[in-house]
Amino acid sequence: MIFSITDETGAEVKKITTSAASGINRVVWDLRYDNFYPVVPKENKFDPAAKPTSSLLALPGKYKVSISLVVRGEEKKLLEPVEFNVVPLNNTTLPAANRNELVAFQRKSLELAKKVVGARRQTEALLKDIEYIKQTVNGTPNASFELMKKVNAVADELNKINFKFAGQTPKASNEEIPPAEVPLNWRVSTLMSPHTASTSNITKNQKTAYEVLSEELPAIISALKKINEVDLKVIEAELEKIGAPWTPGRIPE
Repeated sequence: MIFSITDETGAEVKKITTSAASGINRVVWDLRYDNFYPVVPKENKFDPAAKPTSSLLALPGKYKVSISLVVRGEEKKLLEPVEFNVVPLNNTTLPAANRNELVAFQRKSLELAKKVVGARRQTEALLKDIEYIKQTVNGTPNASFELMKKVNAVADELNKINFKFAGQTPKASNEEIPPAEVPLNWRVSTLMSPHTASTSNITKNQKTAYEVLSEELPAIISALKKINEVDLKVIEAELEKIGAPWTPGRIPE
């Protein structure tokens, strides 16, 4: 079963899925939008009724929910949109001066955080792939050292990008790290953590984190695209030419 929740603009803001069952049942929306972290299947297996993830508190206002049922690969509408109200509890110690402005910032922060985390995860995935390629080049007959140099150059570039995200890893605590550029992972935490449980005004640190992430991300994405779409394709073509065993991302010719 699919419960689709839309806001006043008609945009779907939450989708909740659950297994169909007989009798009277209850499905609860926690009044939050989706998380910004990638969705990972449990035990690497698709589950159509998996519990949705959550992050930011939804903006108070009017919403609608509709229900449909998926049977044998086809969707059947069970309930046309029904309107309901989301009303904030009057229990906030330091309420935001403008709740609409707060939620607007939260929503654009959520979209930015998704992109930053996505770029970070892609960097980590490419780093794993490049180690696989490096090992293959090392043990494949007819693989020249020039090819290994190309692979190492890509690995170096990926490590530089990864350092922007993660920074220096301390042995025990962050206090051991000497003064350095703030890692982008920390910026994402600074930007998003206060939002998950607060309806107070946007902080100066959050605004700074948003500005820095917005400025840094485009260059990182451009570099990742070049590595993924150009540099690795050149290396893969050479691997295919010398008859190297399969490596991640390469479809044999």
